[in-house]
Amino acid sequence: YLYRAVDQPEMTFSFKIFGKGQPRTLSEVLPKLEHMGVKVIHAHPYVIHQTGSLGQWIIDFVITIDTNVSLEGYAIKERFQEAFNQIYQGQVDDDSYNQLVLLAGLNWREVTLIRAIGKYLSQIQVPFSQAYMQETLAGNAQLTRSLMHLFDARFNPDETADEQRQSLLLDSIHQTLDQVKNLDEDRIIKHFLTIIQSMLRCNYYQTDINGSTPDYLAFKLDPCQIP
Repeated sequence: YLYRAVDQPEMTFSFKIFGKGQPRTLSEVLPKLEHMGVKVIHAHPYVIHQTGSLGQWIIDFVITIDTNVSLEGYAIKERFQEAFNQIYQGQVDDDSYNQLVLLAGLNWREVTLIRAIGKYLSQIQVPFSQAYMQETLAGNAQLTRSLMHLFDARFNPDETADEQRQSLLLDSIHQTLDQVKNLDEDRIIKHFLTIIQSMLRCNYYQTDINGSTPDYLAFKLDPCQIP
């Protein structure tokens, strides 16, 4: 549960984790938070003893968040909590792509999409490490968010393949790319853009009769469009 107490300094927040059974150690939880782009100032673990039931526990963290992040406008508080829960339960990879939840305003499924593209780029031997790609996307959060918007404009059934929106987004992406001074970062972002443009179909927006999404991602790509 993420919140800010009245007496806490700006960009400082409290984050409580609740659990049952064997208490988690700080060393198990700290890397997950750090991969999400927050700095842990201190942490206090508590154990609640109840007769005849599994023990309950709380870890109360005090964290700081990047000054460029606003918890308003993108429902980031809820997205952060949901993403952490998915990571904590082992449903989402624990890596630095997860900092895009705060920096780019993405939810955990959108981060999973970006991660999948990054892993595919490694498979086709793009000469950049996952760590460098993660750092680049986090450092160019506006472009990363625009890439996700482009994907949405192409494949979201509610958008019905909005050609005008795609065109405007592409113009905006290319204009922002002109301001990227590092050549390698420019190349990395263009690789992600190329993969999104080369996608023919995907299951990202597919749901079953209960409205649940698949627990895997599938994409069909046109390799002729990938250099």
